[in-house]
Amino acid sequence: MDKFIESLLLGYPIPGIILVLQPDKRYLVLDGQQRLRTLQAFYKGVHQDQEFSLKNTAEQFQGLTYATLSAEQRRQLDNTFIQATIVKAESTRESLEAVYQVFERMNSGGTQLTPHEIRIALYPGPFVDWLANLNTLQDWRHLYGLESPRLRDQELILRIVALFLNAEHYERPLKQFLNNFIGEHRDLQDIDHERVVKLFSRSVQLIYAAVGRSALRFQSNQVNMALTEALFVGLMRRLDSGRAVDEATVASSYQRLLADERLTAAISGSTSTEENLKARLEVATAIFSRPQRNS
Repeated sequence: MDKFIESLLLGYPIPGIILVLQPDKRYLVLDGQQRLRTLQAFYKGVHQDQEFSLKNTAEQFQGLTYATLSAEQRRQLDNTFIQATIVKAESTRESLEAVYQVFERMNSGGTQLTPHEIRIALYPGPFVDWLANLNTLQDWRHLYGLESPRLRDQELILRIVALFLNAEHYERPLKQFLNNFIGEHRDLQDIDHERVVKLFSRSVQLIYAAVGRSALRFQSNQVNMALTEALFVGLMRRLDSGRAVDEATVASSYQRLLADERLTAAISGSTSTEENLKARLEVATAIFSRPQRNS
């Protein structure tokens, strides 16, 4: 950060930024976000709740903040020209997918964005807001743990919803499948989202009550996304059928899931292949479809 500000103060050439003009006329920073945030922090005088003063620079700039720059230095910084290349994104799926691919290729800054961080930047709207609300469910937070700063918990909910509603059309790569799904339903159109909320919420309650936090983990303390999506899709399909299910049924079904060799193979290998995804959803659906035992 310091070296970037120093380059501007010295009048050195700097790389341009790339912006995407979205259909709603907002600009998305495709490349150069860290540089812009550095400028913002320096002008504001604060970075990570501390005073932003230059340290790793030539001696003449050390200790300076924007407020303590000389008049000449401030004019040099204020008059800096940063070239911006603007890419216009149409609202079509093909256009947004092309921008997504470019974004991934150029995502080489100090802190690289995750696929879902790119996704929600390109597909903002009611669907993304709806996902964020699902992510706040209390029992879901108990199951998953602390909110992911990189939005991996929201991406997991997206995977569950997309596979529950559209598994028969799944094709690799997973990233594109999720992009297509969120793009098609960006405004929550063409899906019964209230039904999905009820099924997801009830599944969360049952899984947490029957198994607890360990339900989403397999042979480690990390959430296993393949196991989680199979578990939820299987249970949501059972609930959607209208057949009764209680905590005891969920607990016994979960144990049968973990004991199923086909399931463990499908969550341990290449989890995004069509074969493995189909296998784990079939196993989970079959296990949860068994008649409920009377207590």
